[in-house]
Amino acid sequence: MRTLINVIAEKEFIHIIRDKRTLALLFLLPLFQVIIFGYAVSVDLKHIATVVLNRDGRYLSRELVRSFINSTYFDIKYYVLERKLAEDLIAKGKVKVIIEIPQDFTRRILRNEPAQINICIDGTDPNPAQTALNTASAICQSFGTKIVVNRIRFTSLVDLRPRVYYNPGLKNSNFMIPGIIGVLLQILIPILTAVTIVREKEKGTLEILITTPVKRYEIILGKLIPYVVIAFIDVVLVLTLGSILFQVKIVGSTVLLLILSFFFLCGSLGLGLFISSISQNQYQAFQMIVPLFPLSVILSGFIFPREGMPAILYGIGYIVPLTYFLKVLRGIILKGIGIETLYTEVIVLAIYTVFCITLSIVTFKKKIQ
Repeated sequence: MRTLINVIAEKEFIHIIRDKRTLALLFLLPLFQVIIFGYAVSVDLKHIATVVLNRDGRYLSRELVRSFINSTYFDIKYYVLERKLAEDLIAKGKVKVIIEIPQDFTRRILRNEPAQINICIDGTDPNPAQTALNTASAICQSFGTKIVVNRIRFTSLVDLRPRVYYNPGLKNSNFMIPGIIGVLLQILIPILTAVTIVREKEKGTLEILITTPVKRYEIILGKLIPYVVIAFIDVVLVLTLGSILFQVKIVGSTVLLLILSFFFLCGSLGLGLFISSISQNQYQAFQMIVPLFPLSVILSGFIFPREGMPAILYGIGYIVPLTYFLKVLRGIILKGIGIETLYTEVIVLAIYTVFCITLSIVTFKKKIQ
């Protein structure tokens, strides 16, 4: 009995070793997950991109800014002289926080009067927003008790006036609902496309269809159109349920949202078609799709803020298409911004879509010829 078991086990080991894709999945995927989850998933958010509008410009106001920098929770990316410039930066997603120091900040402290500063926070992602709010409050409170000018100690209240943009209640649903749309189009649609076409190849129905007078591009379009319809139904369903159940309203243009969703959907369909073209069976298709989950869900900022990631993983996140599409979704739905602000993300997504469609059509045509 043991001999037969050993023979079968040995045969299975040989089969696994010869299957390079399975071997890579068994050993590389755990390593990949440890690195991604260990480094990218962080609840201690630091290095929040910040812009400073210092109308005072004197010593004490500069010391306050330095206190924010020394905390390591705030990375001062920009110094501006006009509030509109600061608000444009937060609308574009280049910063998460605006620190505004009024002209009379130093004068009021030297008079032992409460000195006010304003802090505006991008609330589209509640986690870094809450961290920024709590940390800024602690910094201001500590700064007010440690002011020394010409060896004279001043104790003054630094009155922090916070304002949360786009999501004043810091509701997680406002953050998650747009992200669900992106994940559906990035993950679900390629899976459905790849697995369905590969299953037809396994059954031989695709080869039968090829022998008919139907042209190659007609086969491709005919296969993809149902998934376009399904995807748009999913998008509308998520938006409707988000509005009814969680009061997540679309602040920007619904038409622009649907148009850009369509372009991103085309790229996802192209990705699914490409995977189906190079896969021999459904198992291989799943092997190729599995790595998309941690990459898309974690590195894109769908759940975990990208600000808490190491620089390497933060940079890798820029090659994930969902990273840009999430900015489009949250920008239109929560911020109400238009294509004039999102042009960088739109260009990147257009390149992704054209690349995936071209690659998929070329490989799929070669496969069915």
